[in-house]
Amino acid sequence: MPLATPEDGTRVGEIIGEAFTTDPVSRWTMGSDRAIRALFALLAKELYLPWGHCCLLEDKAATMWLWPNQAKDLSLWIQLRLALILRDGVSLKYLFRALAVDAAMAHRRPREPHMYLFTVGVLPQGRGKGLGGRIIRESLQHADRMGLPSYLENSNPANTGLYQRLGFVARETFEPAPGCPPMTTMLRPPQSETIHGL
Repeated sequence: MPLATPEDGTRVGEIIGEAFTTDPVSRWTMGSDRAIRALFALLAKELYLPWGHCCLLEDKAATMWLWPNQAKDLSLWIQLRLALILRDGVSLKYLFRALAVDAAMAHRRPREPHMYLFTVGVLPQGRGKGLGGRIIRESLQHADRMGLPSYLENSNPANTGLYQRLGFVARETFEPAPGCPPMTTMLRPPQSETIHGL
């Protein structure tokens, strides 16, 4: 598994942030490319590297995961920094959107231990080369060895085929907040033989 180190946090955030500038839910939630990039940089360094694991592949693809039984709680410090990132003039509508979307996602996460794939991103110059499938599969193999399911929220229908080929099955499509584009929860049971061929 190509694990990122704490020193890779900035690069992981840059790759994910760039990839998510075209994500429908991120666009609605955060309102600008600048805010999207800043948010994912913050989450990589302050939440996913310390409390989960991030992967980095060929400096073009990255993921953010949480280990089993690790809550995705946003500390007061992260929420304050998030407020600074998402402020819209004197309006905090983007902060409220982000917190509403996060709460809707948290409410749907499985109660049983699982590996949680929060994000995967591939830079434009790395797309179409199988990097997304490769970098996700590395962690799925680890989940399979531990006998754990893997879970994600799909915020971009363009990624559905990739997730299905990796063994994820759609569970629920929901609107995280009024006016927000829909998301689909997906679960992949542990497999005795990890899917290959992507």
